[in-house]
Amino acid sequence: MTARRLRRGLALSALLLLSACATRPPVPAADARAVDRETRLNRWAEHRQALDAWAQFQLEGRVAASGQALSARLRWVQRADRQFDLWLSGPIGIGAVRLSGTPDRVEIRARRETWTSTEPEADLTALLGWSPPLTALPYWARGLPEPGVAVRFHLDAAGRITQLEQAGWTMTVVGYGDTTPALPTRIEWQRDAQTVTLISDRWQRTP
Repeated sequence: MTARRLRRGLALSALLLLSACATRPPVPAADARAVDRETRLNRWAEHRQALDAWAQFQLEGRVAASGQALSARLRWVQRADRQFDLWLSGPIGIGAVRLSGTPDRVEIRARRETWTSTEPEADLTALLGWSPPLTALPYWARGLPEPGVAVRFHLDAAGRITQLEQAGWTMTVVGYGDTTPALPTRIEWQRDAQTVTLISDRWQRTP
C-alpha cells in the first residue's frame, strides 16, 4: 500500500467516526431532570423522616402581618395529640394573647378575659386582624406540609421544601438554619392580600 493510499484510508476512517458521533442521539434533557427529581425526592424522604422526630417542640420567634411595621413576640409549645400553647405579646394592639388547646377547641385569654372557642382562627382574626392557620402551622413551621390535605410543593437541591400550596394558602420558606435536621428560620404564608411572616429565633425539641 502506498503512502498516498494509506493517508486516504485514514482520512476516510476519521470521517466515518465523526459521522457516527454526530448522528448519535443526545441524552434527552428530560432524563437529566428526572434523575435530579429522583435525587431531590430521595433527599426529601430522608429530611422528612428526620423532621418527624420534631413533632413536639418549643419555638420562640417573631411574627408580623402585612401592614404592620413592628413584629410581635411568639412562643409556641407543641405537644402530643395536637395540643399546643401559643403566646403572642408586644405590638399587637391588645396586649398579650394566650391560646391553649387543639386547633378545633382553644381557650383564649386576651383583654383580661378568658373564653373557649371552637372557631379560634375567626376569633383571632377579629382580635388581631389576622390569624395563623393553627392546624397547619406546627407542620409549616418545620418545613412540612400538613398531612391529609392536598398539597403542591417545590424542593431545593437538598430535598427541603421551598414553597407549598395547601388549603388556599401559599407558604414560602425564605431560609433554613444550620441545625440538623435543617429547620426554617423564616417562613411566609399568604392568602388573598394577607401575608404573615414568622421568624424563628430559637428551636428546642421536647420529649
